[in-house]
Amino acid sequence: MSRTAWIEIRPLLIAALFLLGAVGCRPGGERPPRRDRIVRIVVIGEAEDEPTWAVVQATAAAFVRNNPLTHVVTRAPRTASPSAQQDLLRALEQEEIDAACIHPIDSASLREMIDVLSQRGLPIVVFGRDVHTSKRGSYCGPSDFEIGQKSVEAAIRVLAHRAKSIILLHGGLDLEDRSKRYYGFKQGLSQTTGVTLLREVDCQGDPFTSVRLVRIESRRYPRAGCWVFLDDWPLRALRDDEPLLSLGATFVLCHGSPRYFERLRDGEVQAMIGYDYQKAVSESLLAAMRMVEDRTGGFSPVVDVPVEIVTAEQLPDYEARWKAWQRGEPSPQRQTEPSGK
Repeated sequence: MSRTAWIEIRPLLIAALFLLGAVGCRPGGERPPRRDRIVRIVVIGEAEDEPTWAVVQATAAAFVRNNPLTHVVTRAPRTASPSAQQDLLRALEQEEIDAACIHPIDSASLREMIDVLSQRGLPIVVFGRDVHTSKRGSYCGPSDFEIGQKSVEAAIRVLAHRAKSIILLHGGLDLEDRSKRYYGFKQGLSQTTGVTLLREVDCQGDPFTSVRLVRIESRRYPRAGCWVFLDDWPLRALRDDEPLLSLGATFVLCHGSPRYFERLRDGEVQAMIGYDYQKAVSESLLAAMRMVEDRTGGFSPVVDVPVEIVTAEQLPDYEARWKAWQRGEPSPQRQTEPSGK
């Protein structure tokens, strides 16, 4: 080929290569916009001493490896503290970042700060625990309503060889974050026969109040089949090795943290309601990147991560998945839940 011909063809080749480089994979076959600058995302976890923290760090590192021109910083309070999370969120007002993801410890305490940052143009993605009625741009995690429904299914399994009665511990109806779980539980119970709801105990989401109320009501109803805790409120006020109920009493826990695996192993907890935490974190990072790249908002504001029942039988599988998530490895194949109730 002559030098003149090469000069004529060269611009066409450059244009073709440019178009190929701009094409990437997106759900639905969409083409992402060409990236010409770094997208800076801050991820705020629950706490450095929570099992979720290692998953946040490992998932963020994997996300950066797989998404060039993306910079992710992970932060968390040293120990779980809603006020410390507020401070971390407030500090973002002074930083040059493009988006933030956060796993709330307590939804109500963050709602105002999320609204302030969102109104100032910073995309906020919430994962793991939703902040209902806030101006967050996206939520990635389990449905609170589905958690409540699933807790009834779990309780029915627990009651197969126990008294067919339940005591419910809930956090009140004044906050949508808590009421959605309550109404999910009530709907699930309405579709069930042969099970009696003995008592509803409202702890207002306070850990120390919940411990006191649970112990009082357990003495009043010693023959109850099981409790259903719509969150881990009473366990937050106890040492990891401190029992909550008397020997033989048990509960279904709407929380899937490895912090409570030993309680499941020793039988105090009969079933946990968990979900794929790694997926919630990775989806939140993808949502944050989408919100930065596409301000038109042409995507779903909620990415639902299905919930699952974890009993002692499923615990080895669930525990192995958590360890893989903490190492930043792909999740092992999930053991199928038994179909029967």
